[in-house]
Amino acid sequence: MPGWNMPSAAPGRTLNVRVAEHLLASGDYEHAAMRDRLTRLLADQPPPRRFARRGMTDEEVRVFIRGRLEQDAEVTHTRLLRELRNSDRACEQHRFADLFRAERAADR
Repeated sequence: MPGWNMPSAAPGRTLNVRVAEHLLASGDYEHAAMRDRLTRLLADQPPPRRFARRGMTDEEVRVFIRGRLEQDAEVTHTRLLRELRNSDRACEQHRFADLFRAERAADR
């Protein structure tokens, strides 16, 4: 489809597939009709949730990870990141995973 950018390796790939299924099921096959349908669909969506979490330095994240690994050496980085975020602290997922792997390796 000219003018549409839906690469198969995009982070929102599953969302793109669902949007494509929705459009095909609607019977709108013209570009302008699909664009109008998506514009209306997006306008009806609630705004994305915003979180007011406190950012952390690498060292603060490492201290948090070390403390939790001392309590439970088998805990996963996914679970720890959820705990961190539930306590209104922030860390990007990839950065957290890297720091977690480094701390786990240093612990062994």
